[in-house]
Order: sequence, then C-alpha cells, then structure tokens
Amino acid sequence: MTLKKSLVALSLVLLTMVSPLSAKDGNKTVKTKVTQGVYLEYNGLVEKKTPMGNGKLTVYVNDKAVDVISGVFNNNSITDATITFKGGKSLFKGNIQYSTSETEIVYTFSNGFFEIDYSQYENLFVLPIENMVVHRNWKTSKLSTDDEEPIQFKFKKSIVETKKNPDTYNYFVNVKPVITKEWTVTLYLSDDVSTYNLYPSDNDIDCYVIDYGEKGKGYLTKSGIDDILEIKCPNGDSLSKVGRDCLNALRNIDGGKLELNLFYYDGNFDIEKKYYDKEKMPLVEKFNREMPDEYKNWIGRNFELGIDNREKQMADKGELSSCRNPSRWAVEVTYSNGDTYFGTYYMDSDMRSVIIEVMNTTKLPQEEDYYCGLYTTKQGEKIYYLYGYTADKYVQLASQRDKRKKDEWQRQQQEARKEYQATEKAAKDRRLAQEKKYGKKYVDAIYDQYTILVGTPEGLLKEQYILDVKTETTKSIVYYVKRTHDVLFIVWVDKSTHKVDMVTNLQ
Repeated sequence: MTLKKSLVALSLVLLTMVSPLSAKDGNKTVKTKVTQGVYLEYNGLVEKKTPMGNGKLTVYVNDKAVDVISGVFNNNSITDATITFKGGKSLFKGNIQYSTSETEIVYTFSNGFFEIDYSQYENLFVLPIENMVVHRNWKTSKLSTDDEEPIQFKFKKSIVETKKNPDTYNYFVNVKPVITKEWTVTLYLSDDVSTYNLYPSDNDIDCYVIDYGEKGKGYLTKSGIDDILEIKCPNGDSLSKVGRDCLNALRNIDGGKLELNLFYYDGNFDIEKKYYDKEKMPLVEKFNREMPDEYKNWIGRNFELGIDNREKQMADKGELSSCRNPSRWAVEVTYSNGDTYFGTYYMDSDMRSVIIEVMNTTKLPQEEDYYCGLYTTKQGEKIYYLYGYTADKYVQLASQRDKRKKDEWQRQQQEARKEYQATEKAAKDRRLAQEKKYGKKYVDAIYDQYTILVGTPEGLLKEQYILDVKTETTKSIVYYVKRTHDVLFIVWVDKSTHKVDMVTNLQ
C-alpha cells in the first residue's frame, strides 16, 4: 500500500469540553463532532486546545466505539500508538496519522505491526507493516484499504526435513541444501482484523527456497498440481523440472556444455514417431529435416532386421561383459573445440540411476556413447548416428540384413511352390488312378459335383470319405458319410455288388 500524497484536511468542530480543569493546558476530555452520528472523544494532554502528549482517542459511530487509539499525540499524528478495533481481538502498534471527512476517517499506519489473536495460533500472531493506508467508512462502518483488496504478506520458515526436499536432484550440485518454506498470509480488514491460511496445506504453499550456499540456489514452487523445481548455479549450470512431464538441465563440463531435456510422456528424442509435438521436440524436427533420404528410409527397421542397438549386439557376441540401454533423453553437447552433437546416448537402465548419473556427470559424451543423433564439426561436416552406429555403418548392416531377409523369403516361396506343385501332381495322379479303377463318371460326381451317384463303388467311398456304419443286414449296409464330423450323406450299399443303390444328400 502507498501513502496518499495528501491527507484529507482535518476539520473538527468543537462541541463540548468536559474537564475539571480550566481552559489552561493539561489533561482534558474533548468531544468533537465530525458528521451526524459520528464524533471523536479525546482524553489526555492538550496544548492550545490541540492534542499534544500522552492521550487516548475514541472514535464513535452511532454512539458505539469502533476504534480506540492511545499513544503520544502531536495533533493528528500519534507515535508509540496502539489502536484497538471494535472486535477487540486485534490491534496495531506503531505510528499513526489520521484525518476525517464527512464520509470517512483515514488512518496511515507506519513502522509497526498488527498483533492478531488467531485461534489456531497459540501465541499472538505478529504481522509487520511498513506503510499502510486504511479507511473506515462512516455509513457502513467498515474498514478497507485503498484498493479494497485483501493484503498478502510473504512469510519464511527454515525447515530441517520435508517431503519437498528434492534429494535426487541434490546430485546436481553435490551438496545438501538449507530449505526455507515460504507461504502467503492474507490479512482481511474487518472489525476484528483476521488472517487467512495462516497454517497452509500443501495446496496453499507458494514456494520452498533451496539454498546450496556458494554452489547455487533453487526454488520449488507449485503450479496447479505440479511441483516446479528450478536450480541455478554461479558457474552457469541450471536445472528446471515441471512435475513428471519435463526436466531440463545445463552443465558446463571440461570447457564444453551439456544440455539435457526429457519429456516423460511424449517421448523426447523418438525419431520413429510420425506425429509429435514439434515445440516440445525441436531436436527431432531438426534431425528429420536435415537427414538425407538414404538414411531416413532405414529408420524404424532396426528391430525388424535384428539390429536393436550396437552394445547389445556386441554383448550377445561376447565382445562386452554388459551393455547399457539407449535413453530417450535429448541432449545438446558443445565441445571445447567447437564441435557439437545433439540426439541421445547410452545410459544406465534404471531411471533413478539415470537421473543420478545425469545430475552428477562430469564427462561429456563421446562417440562410443552416441545412440541416435547428429555430430557436426566446427567446419560443418555432419555425421549421423542411428541405433549406436554411424548412419553409414547402420545402413550397410541394414542393407545386408534386408537382402538376407529377402533371399530367405524368396527361398521359402520357391519351396512352397515346389511343395504345392508336388501336392497338386499327387492329387491329379490319385484322381486318374481312381477313374481307371472305379469309373470316371463316379469320380467326377464326387470331385466336381460334390455328390454321390447310385452305382458308386464302395471302395471309392472309403478312399474319399469317413464311413460310419449306421445299420447292417444280411443284404445291405447303411453308412453315415462324413468329411470330418458332420454327416454329408446317408448311403445304402448292396453287399452282393458292393455298390451304392440309394443315397440321401444331407448337405
């Protein structure tokens, strides 16, 4: 709040003077009318009819005391003042100036504090004030500030331990911090001046200040449901983290610079994504835009061709005792000689270990660390990396694997054709043999018309179908004719001729 440039002129109308003393200077009681129903009553030392010295001023509205001020008066200025409001639970101590008009009384509080009896606070709560202008309207009798808005104050408190301690990220500076909790107290002016959210919950917390001493300083704030962590160091290192969505860090290492970026949910340097947020993944956009088509055509085929990553290939061959996993952290590296690299590189598999490794790293990634990315020399020469290999090497391997895969597919197709042709020939030979043995008419009916003719030999039925005996007499046998489980026909076969003499088609 700002002090008004000019106070409303003090205009007091002397009504009565009630005192056992004469009109000479000394202790007196003076009542002064301000407007209808409003008057001030001063009791204390006066000089030439003006309050001057120790005294007490009571403000009455409709015969009710609303404010009581005591202190050392110098006309309308009071030092060592105490003002108690109508509720009586809260007061201000410090310096006060006041002026009146037909509509209000205006107080200017300075160099003091509010002392508030807050029910949830075991002691009186002290709220420091440097300068503050307060109005009391005669008509409504309400208190207000210049802009009639609640007043907010920042408070800090050092804490030893808290769940907000970003211990994982302390590795970024390698020291434990001193953490100070900062929150907002809101002052509401009313007849019993009160505070709000004096004991804030997690949702009320504005900020944790994280002090790493000479190593740097950090802040942990809240935006909606997300915690926002920021750390800055004198050497230019910095770290920022928003909830679980993103983490950015910059480290100056060995005369170079390492920048790391991670977006947990969207992926961070996923070069195989067809649709992605270009604002969140600008390096992927740059990588795809500048990459030659001869490399692009082989992206995403690494698993299909069995080239998942270089270190795993080497470990499978026994050339490495263990292998690292490729990360999706996007990095930008600037080397001391002016060369640059952006993309991803190999890291530990455990996420917590990855964070600690990244936060605590003292070495810039080298060629053996690159997974997918682009290395550019100071002179402008570009070397692409895909899946742990240089792009040229990866394309060579992928081409060889692709050729072997195509050759194998062609071989399988040729074998399948040969097998099919052999099966077709065997079926054709079998049918010709049946025609010769049983008669072409009966064979054609079964193969081409999917039916059984009267006169069909019993032997042909046994070769073509599954026959289950339904009934049998001395002269005939009745068969259920099946292909698998369903009955297709019922036939009656004469035992003497071994031929069908009656057919029922159930299809």
